Amino acid sequence: VDVYDWDFCMIQYNYMDEHSQAGRRGLQYAHAKGLPVMIMEFSLGRAAQASPVKMYQALEPKGSKWHIHGYVSVAGNYLLMMFYTTISGWMFIYFAKYAGGSIMKYDTAAELDSVFGSAVSNPWLLILTTGIVILLGFGVCSLGLQKGVEKITKVMMIALLGIMVVLSLNSIFLPGSGEGL
Repeated sequence: VDVYDWDFCMIQYNYMDEHSQAGRRGLQYAHAKGLPVMIMEFSLGRAAQASPVKMYQALEPKGSKWHIHGYVSVAGNYLLMMFYTTISGWMFIYFAKYAGGSIMKYDTAAELDSVFGSAVSNPWLLILTTGIVILLGFGVCSLGLQKGVEKITKVMMIALLGIMVVLSLNSIFLPGSGEGL
């Protein structure tokens, strides 16, 4: 924390790690330096097979206030969902425009900016695309962790790798690409 000018830090912090690793002292030290902290805890949730609220309620020592972190975790998930479902809705709009070819007629950044402006100024289109994203998300989650989330993540990560390979190969064969290599 003292060696580099960090923008934020991430620590694994739970009631079992409170006095080990960075633990409470590390969290307090980061706070004293004004450093935002992201708390990650994957193993407890998976072990408890429950939501963050129920997990902290079941595992916290008597008299502690760890259950509050469970509520904060759920609130954070809702905030993230509101943000990413909107952004994903925008991606659906652009995907439809690219797939239909209508976006290919624009040549300048200002013209493309007008496409974005017209999309975000249409509340019904935003509600529709965000609703589609939410329904898809609920559909995947309703299948469960292994049959839904983990399975779709494996497929999507392989697809992402494929897209990256195609884009990399395409960029190599663009005119003037040799100068960048």
